[in-house]
Amino acid sequence: MREINNRGNNSGYNGGYNGGYNNGQKQSRNWSARSGGDSFQNDRVGKIYDLLSEQAEEREERKREATRFASFEDAKKRLYDEEERRAAEKRDGKQQEIRLGQIDKDRILALQLQIDELSGIRKALEDKSTEVVTLRKENSHLRMEFKDLKDKFVSLRNGGKRTVVEVVKNSPPEAPSRGKQKNEAQANAMYTPKDMDGLYKSYKEALAGKEMSLRQAECLKERMAKAGASRIRPSLRKPVAVKRTTSRNLKTTLDSVDVDSDDEKKGEENGHKEGKTGEIVDATHELEKSKLQNFRETRMKELRTGKKHDLEELCKEEGISYIKLDQAKAGIADIGARHNFDEWIKSKSTQDDQDDPDLQYSTSVEGHNDG
Repeated sequence: MREINNRGNNSGYNGGYNGGYNNGQKQSRNWSARSGGDSFQNDRVGKIYDLLSEQAEEREERKREATRFASFEDAKKRLYDEEERRAAEKRDGKQQEIRLGQIDKDRILALQLQIDELSGIRKALEDKSTEVVTLRKENSHLRMEFKDLKDKFVSLRNGGKRTVVEVVKNSPPEAPSRGKQKNEAQANAMYTPKDMDGLYKSYKEALAGKEMSLRQAECLKERMAKAGASRIRPSLRKPVAVKRTTSRNLKTTLDSVDVDSDDEKKGEENGHKEGKTGEIVDATHELEKSKLQNFRETRMKELRTGKKHDLEELCKEEGISYIKLDQAKAGIADIGARHNFDEWIKSKSTQDDQDDPDLQYSTSVEGHNDG
């Protein structure tokens, strides 16, 4: 192998390393001119020269082999890189195909689901349309039955009355009594749930108005009695003139007070009271009526957002029956307003008793005189 390479190198580069030395042949050395005693030395120098030449050739050969090996390694590396690139491209292509195939599968699956959903909707619409047709038929049948029942009801309500033809043919010329027909119509009248609710509401309002009027009358009687007592008693004990004396004794001063006749003062006070009683009653009535209305409006505002369950519980607590939501709110508001009105009347009466100085003075004077 080494010889083949040497031959190739020699042929490609003018004989290679030895091309400049007569195509690999050793240069003849002319040592004949020298003396015969130097022949041994000449042979030795020739051997050294030959050895150096061989070493130089070996070094050149190793360099060439290293160059060829490096080029071979480079080519091998390029080939490996090319194979790796092709394999990576092939893998990427397969992955891309798989990815595109998965995307296509997902799209196909989504389209299939949409088709199934649309098919279900179509089937449901067909069923609904069939059901609508059936309901229309049943509705027409029910309308016919309702018409028949209405005719029967009218015939039963008329109580077997004769038709117009029979009346004209067989009845006398006198017309029947209108009052009797009206009474029969009222007796046979039928009330709807709406009419019953209206009647119940009217009944509740009338009952509440009656109860409120009774309460107002009682309160007015009490207030008039208290007002009369508070204005009559001080007038009976009111001093008219005081005789001043030099004495500073309290008992002597009180004994010197002159009191007018009870009959005269009583007549004057009764006349004054009869003149203002009507105005006091009217003003008091209007005030209490407006106060009760304010209490009711406040209660209605509180119950405006009430639910059905809460109103049923409140109806049970107040002892009334629940029929409708508005009726329950109105009943509970009326009851609460009456409670608030009673408390207001009591507190106002107590405040009037505390704020009336004439009544306190008369009470203290009577207690002093009794003592």
